[in-house]
Amino acid sequence: MGMPVEDRVVLLDEWGLPAGTADRRTVHDDRTPLHLAFSCYVFDRADRLLITRRAAGKTFAGVWTNSFCGHPRPGEALDDAIARRGREELGLELADIRLVLPDFRYRAELDGIVENEMCPVVTARAVSAPAPDPTEVDAFAWVEWEAFSEEVCAGTRSVSVWSEEQIGRLRALGPRASWWPASPERLPPAALWSPGAQPERDRGGPAEGVLDEEAHVVGQGRGAAGFGTNSRKRARRSSGMTSSVKITSSSVHGMPPRP
Repeated sequence: MGMPVEDRVVLLDEWGLPAGTADRRTVHDDRTPLHLAFSCYVFDRADRLLITRRAAGKTFAGVWTNSFCGHPRPGEALDDAIARRGREELGLELADIRLVLPDFRYRAELDGIVENEMCPVVTARAVSAPAPDPTEVDAFAWVEWEAFSEEVCAGTRSVSVWSEEQIGRLRALGPRASWWPASPERLPPAALWSPGAQPERDRGGPAEGVLDEEAHVVGQGRGAAGFGTNSRKRARRSSGMTSSVKITSSSVHGMPPRP
């Protein structure tokens, strides 16, 4: 008897076509097969970005990264998976889910664990305050996009290897997230996208209930995580991360021509 569908990820061939499924809980090892994932960048209505630190027990534990990542289940639309994962990991209700880098792909290794994903990148708006699952996220902060992305690209703020590359590509698209939406036609063929899910540009003002830029450690409150307005030291990349991370073929963003 197979694993329940909710515990499985979609495996891919080199053209982004479905090539089977695998157990989500054990798919990441030193020979992780290519599979479908996503990265989400959550903004509040003042255009501040939510960043998170990955909890112990996850791959790339202790690393600051984009708001959250995840895997669509077999047969699940990507935008539905993003809304589901936002609730599960961060306790967030999301709106205005927008596809921005539909053809992003990377492969990275840390301490013998490989990430190997076709990983479309999306943005979304938070319509509630974060309430993270501490087994997924151990700290979070709201940051100003322009300053944060500049620091990442300058190498003065350390983030996950996939976020570093994604942020460089996003900055090239323009200064505001609302200018970035891309066509779902560029998604890997295995990725589903709900008809009409791509919204128009949002011109809203600040949302109620979002938190300030000061970092929050889950279960401890503000100011304890080392990021934010009260501790804006520009940390150099940690020697542990740069010495143990190996990126291979992460510059391959698209898919090869189909045979």
